[in-house]
Amino acid sequence: NNYQNKNSKFQKQHASLPLRRPGQGGQAFVTQILLATIINHPQMLSDVEEDMGHMVIADNPRFDQLRQEILKTGSEDVTLDAGGLLTHLKGAGFSEELDVLLTESVYTHAGFARPGSDYSAAIRGWQDTLAMMRKRSVMQEVRAAGQALAQDFSEDNERRIMALRDVHEN
Repeated sequence: NNYQNKNSKFQKQHASLPLRRPGQGGQAFVTQILLATIINHPQMLSDVEEDMGHMVIADNPRFDQLRQEILKTGSEDVTLDAGGLLTHLKGAGFSEELDVLLTESVYTHAGFARPGSDYSAAIRGWQDTLAMMRKRSVMQEVRAAGQALAQDFSEDNERRIMALRDVHEN
């Protein structure tokens, strides 16, 4: 009976904290994982700065602006910790984006992105996630090239799909 009361109390306390589904699927969620990881582990910036600079976040301009602000802030203050970066980003008007990114739903799918997780796990997770994101992007390009080739069997379209397949296989 005492156990049931404690269990019931626990469920009531946590009922107001539902696990939110990722806001968007696929590529958008991968982007959220990458951003959450770097926000919670800004010491990684020196290791991933170039890759992060080449990231394309076309589907969410605010996340792309956030990415740019993280890069700018990190280059201006290499000693920045997670708390300092969060404070800066909130002050720069990114509170809503941070509320979407720094959630249990992201951490459930990418435990390495959690605040306080091991640095080596965070960097390895970030790199693996980026590789997955790139692979998905190439696959989308291969599909589009295949459709273009089916509609117009030209030498240019054939060369394009062959080049993309080479990239995908490597």
